Amino acid sequence: MPSPSNLDIYKRVRLITKETLKNALQKVLKSTKSISESDLKNAWLKELRKNKSIFPNGWYVPPPNGVVILFATDKKPQRTLFRSLRFKEYFARKNIFLDKNKGIIVAYASPVHKQTGIIGDFGLTLYFGKSKAVMNHFKKVLKIQHQIYRYAKVGMTFTELYRHADNLFNKSKLSNDWWVNVTDQSGRNFGHTIPATEKKWSNNELHKIHYSKSWKQVADLESERRIFVSPMENFKIKNGVVFSIEPRLKSIGRNDLPMVWFHTVVVVGHNGRKEFLTDFSDLFNLVHMDYMK
Repeated sequence: MPSPSNLDIYKRVRLITKETLKNALQKVLKSTKSISESDLKNAWLKELRKNKSIFPNGWYVPPPNGVVILFATDKKPQRTLFRSLRFKEYFARKNIFLDKNKGIIVAYASPVHKQTGIIGDFGLTLYFGKSKAVMNHFKKVLKIQHQIYRYAKVGMTFTELYRHADNLFNKSKLSNDWWVNVTDQSGRNFGHTIPATEKKWSNNELHKIHYSKSWKQVADLESERRIFVSPMENFKIKNGVVFSIEPRLKSIGRNDLPMVWFHTVVVVGHNGRKEFLTDFSDLFNLVHMDYMK
């Protein structure tokens, strides 16, 4: 039986990330006690660590453990407007609690497959409330990400894809230019390649993944190998590559609306066939976001 490809491994690890979030969220929502950001973050981390095919921490550090949980509400959306998840003020806190009637959750985790070093990033924004304006904003953001996916094709540069997406954002009165990326030299992007899908690991890189005693070395390797979808990047989309579409979109002139972020992914098969991964349905159902179907 042939070994699974990096594309298959990515899909598998991403599903682990999604399923563990669903399990953690189901458990904490059953509680009659107040749920803090730290409560959900720790519950998710516990679920992730049950799977021995992935490392115990994610590659995107800081934040601690490579896991993000942020709570806000449709009346106070400011915590969704994180300039960078690297900043300590956006680490999960024990004194910020979920509002089950009008709450918003930003969730993200970044596990790494032990054998191959393939990352399985997954994240999204969830909404518990009923504001029509907020719900329409959520729908608009995910629709635009679908449009970006449909435009992408083999042979297209990331620069061209970025410009197309930027035009879509502008026409929809959305901004992706307000936040800070501490690792992308262009300062502006809406996604990146999944390392080792655009180019195989070298023997030295694999040795570091398997044997390094410093998790920071592994995390830095994953971070540095990413190629960003930016206005300066001439990398061409090719067969076998996986890259994320994950703009952090806020509505221009509407400070009352939250930032909405979905970690969606384009998988280009070795035959050139595209696939768009969302994996959000179970989580939308869990918090009754029926309007996202």
